[in-house]
Amino acid sequence: MRQIERAPPFFIACGSNDFPHLIPQAAAFASALREQGGHVEHVVMPERTHFTASFAGGEADGPWVPPALAFMAKVAAG
Repeated sequence: MRQIERAPPFFIACGSNDFPHLIPQAAAFASALREQGGHVEHVVMPERTHFTASFAGGEADGPWVPPALAFMAKVAAG
């Protein structure tokens, strides 16, 4: 993060039951990006593991796709 002059937009998602080390890493990464002025959306999907959170990418009305699409629309709109 020390080498990033301007953070790009990031959509970060994990499951509430993800691998224990990934949950705080995702939060720390989101925080570091925000400190650099980045536009960040951090979504924690309830009751999802690392694998079921990944599967959520295939669920059109699931916990991942709608917020990811809304984030992309916000970023595209400026």
